[in-house]
Amino acid sequence: MARHCGHCYTRGHNRRSCPEIRKAIRDDPNGYHARAAREQKERAARNPRRCSYCKETGHNKKTCPTLKAAISKCKEKNYQWRKKFLDISRGSGFGVGSLVRNMWHTLDKTSNNAWQIERHEDSANKLGEVGLVLGFASEKMGVDLETDIYGTGCVRVLFAKSGRTRFIQLPSNFAELVPKKESPYEIGLHLQRRIYGY
Repeated sequence: MARHCGHCYTRGHNRRSCPEIRKAIRDDPNGYHARAAREQKERAARNPRRCSYCKETGHNKKTCPTLKAAISKCKEKNYQWRKKFLDISRGSGFGVGSLVRNMWHTLDKTSNNAWQIERHEDSANKLGEVGLVLGFASEKMGVDLETDIYGTGCVRVLFAKSGRTRFIQLPSNFAELVPKKESPYEIGLHLQRRIYGY
Protein backbone atom coordinates (compact mmCIF):
# COMPACT_ATOMS: atom_id res chain seq x y z
CA MET A 1 0.00 0.00 0.00
CA ALA A 2 1.45 3.36 -1.05
CA ARG A 3 1.83 6.14 1.48
CA HIS A 4 -0.76 8.89 1.30
CA CYS A 5 -0.18 12.46 2.50
CA GLY A 6 -2.74 13.89 4.92
CA HIS A 7 -1.83 17.47 3.93
CA CYS A 8 -1.73 17.58 0.11
CA TYR A 9 -3.55 14.23 -0.42
CA THR A 10 -1.07 12.92 -2.98
CA ARG A 11 0.51 9.48 -2.95
CA GLY A 12 4.15 8.59 -2.40
CA HIS A 13 4.83 10.49 0.83
CA ASN A 14 3.25 11.38 4.18
CA ARG A 15 2.96 14.64 6.19
CA ARG A 16 6.45 14.25 7.63
CA SER A 17 8.10 14.33 4.19
CA CYS A 18 5.52 16.48 2.36
CA PRO A 19 7.23 18.92 -0.06
CA GLU A 20 4.40 21.47 0.33
CA ILE A 21 4.87 21.65 4.12
CA ARG A 22 8.65 21.96 3.70
CA LYS A 23 8.13 24.79 1.19
CA ALA A 24 5.73 26.53 3.61
CA ILE A 25 8.35 26.28 6.40
CA ARG A 26 11.05 27.80 4.13
CA ASP A 27 8.74 30.59 2.92
CA ASP A 28 7.43 31.54 6.39
CA PRO A 29 9.80 30.56 9.26
CA ASN A 30 7.34 31.97 11.85
CA GLY A 31 4.22 30.43 10.32
CA TYR A 32 2.01 27.61 11.56
CA HIS A 33 3.95 24.73 9.93
CA ALA A 34 7.32 26.07 11.12
CA ARG A 35 6.05 26.37 14.73
CA ALA A 36 4.56 22.85 14.59
CA ALA A 37 7.87 21.44 13.27
CA ARG A 38 9.84 23.18 16.09
CA GLU A 39 7.42 21.87 18.75
CA GLN A 40 7.68 18.36 17.34
CA LYS A 41 11.51 18.52 17.50
CA GLU A 42 11.35 19.74 21.12
CA ARG A 43 8.97 16.92 22.09
CA ALA A 44 11.27 14.38 20.42
CA ALA A 45 14.27 15.77 22.33
CA ARG A 46 12.40 15.55 25.66
CA ASN A 47 11.04 12.04 25.00
CA PRO A 48 13.65 10.04 23.11
CA ARG A 49 12.60 6.77 21.52
CA ARG A 50 13.00 3.75 23.77
CA CYS A 51 13.45 0.07 23.13
CA SER A 52 10.14 -1.67 23.80
CA TYR A 53 11.97 -4.71 25.26
CA CYS A 54 14.55 -3.29 27.70
CA LYS A 55 13.16 0.30 27.90
CA GLU A 56 16.62 1.83 27.28
CA THR A 57 17.29 4.62 24.80
CA GLY A 58 19.73 4.52 21.90
CA HIS A 59 18.32 1.51 20.08
CA ASN A 60 15.07 -0.21 19.16
CA LYS A 61 13.79 -3.74 19.73
CA LYS A 62 15.22 -4.96 16.44
CA THR A 63 18.80 -4.10 17.47
CA CYS A 64 18.43 -4.63 21.25
CA PRO A 65 21.52 -6.40 22.67
CA THR A 66 19.58 -7.52 25.79
CA LEU A 67 16.94 -9.20 23.63
CA LYS A 68 19.57 -10.89 21.47
CA ALA A 69 21.30 -12.24 24.60
CA ALA A 70 17.96 -13.47 26.01
CA ILE A 71 17.10 -15.21 22.74
CA SER A 72 20.46 -16.97 22.53
CA LYS A 73 20.16 -18.04 26.20
CA CYS A 74 16.64 -19.39 25.56
CA LYS A 75 17.84 -21.27 22.47
CA GLU A 76 20.62 -22.89 24.51
CA LYS A 77 18.19 -23.86 27.31
CA ASN A 78 15.76 -25.36 24.78
CA TYR A 79 18.62 -27.27 23.15
CA GLN A 80 19.63 -28.75 26.53
CA TRP A 81 15.98 -29.55 27.41
CA ARG A 82 15.39 -31.33 24.10
CA LYS A 83 18.67 -33.22 24.50
CA LYS A 84 17.47 -34.49 27.92
CA PHE A 85 14.08 -35.34 26.39
CA LEU A 86 15.79 -37.39 23.68
CA ASP A 87 17.94 -39.24 26.24
CA ILE A 88 14.91 -40.14 28.38
CA SER A 89 12.91 -41.12 25.28
CA ARG A 90 15.64 -43.45 24.07
CA GLY A 91 16.11 -44.94 27.54
CA SER A 92 12.41 -45.65 28.04
CA GLY A 93 11.54 -46.57 24.45
CA PHE A 94 9.19 -43.62 24.03
CA GLY A 95 8.47 -42.33 20.55
CA VAL A 96 6.07 -42.51 17.63
CA GLY A 97 4.37 -45.90 17.79
CA SER A 98 4.81 -46.49 21.52
CA LEU A 99 1.85 -47.10 23.79
CA VAL A 100 0.78 -44.85 26.65
CA ARG A 101 -1.67 -45.59 29.41
CA ASN A 102 -3.85 -43.23 31.45
CA MET A 103 -3.06 -44.00 35.09
CA TRP A 104 -5.44 -41.42 36.59
CA HIS A 105 -6.16 -43.65 39.62
CA THR A 106 -2.48 -43.47 40.72
CA LEU A 107 -2.42 -39.65 40.92
CA ASP A 108 -1.54 -38.13 44.28
CA LYS A 109 -4.89 -37.10 45.78
CA THR A 110 -3.26 -34.44 47.98
CA SER A 111 -1.50 -32.47 45.21
CA ASN A 112 -4.35 -32.75 42.67
CA ASN A 113 -7.79 -31.40 43.41
CA ALA A 114 -10.95 -33.46 42.97
CA TRP A 115 -11.85 -31.65 39.75
CA GLN A 116 -8.56 -32.67 38.09
CA ILE A 117 -8.91 -36.30 39.21
CA GLU A 118 -12.50 -36.38 37.92
CA ARG A 119 -11.40 -34.84 34.62
CA HIS A 120 -8.74 -37.51 34.11
CA GLU A 121 -11.20 -40.27 35.07
CA ASP A 122 -13.80 -38.97 32.59
CA SER A 123 -11.12 -38.75 29.91
CA ALA A 124 -10.09 -42.36 30.56
CA ASN A 125 -13.73 -43.52 30.44
CA LYS A 126 -14.51 -41.58 27.24
CA LEU A 127 -11.32 -42.09 25.27
CA GLY A 128 -9.98 -45.28 26.79
CA GLU A 129 -6.96 -45.93 28.95
CA VAL A 130 -4.57 -47.03 26.20
CA GLY A 131 -3.31 -44.91 23.34
CA LEU A 132 -0.76 -45.00 20.53
CA VAL A 133 1.70 -42.10 20.15
CA LEU A 134 1.30 -40.52 16.69
CA GLY A 135 3.63 -37.56 17.03
CA PHE A 136 4.67 -34.48 18.97
CA ALA A 137 3.85 -30.77 18.92
CA SER A 138 7.47 -29.66 18.69
CA GLU A 139 6.60 -25.97 19.05
CA LYS A 140 5.24 -26.70 22.56
CA MET A 141 8.18 -28.84 23.64
CA GLY A 142 10.89 -26.91 25.39
CA VAL A 143 12.08 -25.29 28.56
CA ASP A 144 8.66 -23.61 29.07
CA LEU A 145 7.26 -26.98 30.19
CA GLU A 146 9.50 -26.83 33.30
CA THR A 147 7.26 -24.12 34.75
CA ASP A 148 4.02 -25.42 33.23
CA ILE A 149 1.33 -25.93 35.87
CA TYR A 150 -1.51 -26.75 33.47
CA GLY A 151 -0.25 -29.94 31.83
CA THR A 152 0.16 -28.60 28.30
CA GLY A 153 -0.55 -31.31 25.75
CA CYS A 154 2.39 -31.87 23.44
CA VAL A 155 2.12 -35.60 22.63
CA ARG A 156 -0.44 -36.55 19.97
CA VAL A 157 -2.11 -39.85 20.86
CA LEU A 158 -4.68 -42.07 19.14
CA PHE A 159 -6.82 -43.73 21.82
CA ALA A 160 -7.70 -47.36 21.14
CA LYS A 161 -11.18 -47.52 22.68
CA SER A 162 -12.66 -44.44 21.03
CA GLY A 163 -10.47 -44.01 17.94
CA ARG A 164 -10.06 -40.31 18.79
CA THR A 165 -6.81 -38.37 18.76
CA ARG A 166 -5.86 -35.97 21.55
CA PHE A 167 -2.81 -34.05 22.69
CA ILE A 168 -1.75 -35.24 26.13
CA GLN A 169 0.97 -34.08 28.50
CA LEU A 170 4.30 -35.88 28.70
CA PRO A 171 4.15 -39.22 30.56
CA SER A 172 5.33 -39.53 34.17
CA ASN A 173 8.72 -40.86 32.96
CA PHE A 174 9.58 -37.24 32.08
CA ALA A 175 8.96 -35.88 35.61
CA GLU A 176 12.43 -34.30 35.79
CA LEU A 177 11.67 -32.25 32.67
CA VAL A 178 8.18 -31.21 33.81
CA PRO A 179 8.51 -30.98 37.61
CA LYS A 180 5.51 -28.71 38.26
CA LYS A 181 2.77 -31.00 36.96
CA GLU A 182 2.18 -34.65 37.83
CA SER A 183 1.21 -36.64 34.75
CA PRO A 184 -1.49 -39.34 34.78
CA TYR A 185 0.11 -41.03 31.76
CA GLU A 186 2.85 -43.64 31.70
CA ILE A 187 4.71 -45.37 28.89
CA GLY A 188 3.80 -48.91 27.88
CA LEU A 189 1.49 -51.55 29.31
CA HIS A 190 1.76 -53.84 32.30
CA LEU A 191 1.87 -57.39 31.00
CA GLN A 192 -0.07 -58.79 33.97
CA ARG A 193 -3.20 -56.83 33.10
CA ARG A 194 -4.93 -57.02 29.74
CA ILE A 195 -6.88 -53.91 28.78
CA TYR A 196 -9.32 -53.77 25.88
CA GLY A 197 -7.82 -56.92 24.34
CA TYR A 198 -4.21 -55.68 24.17
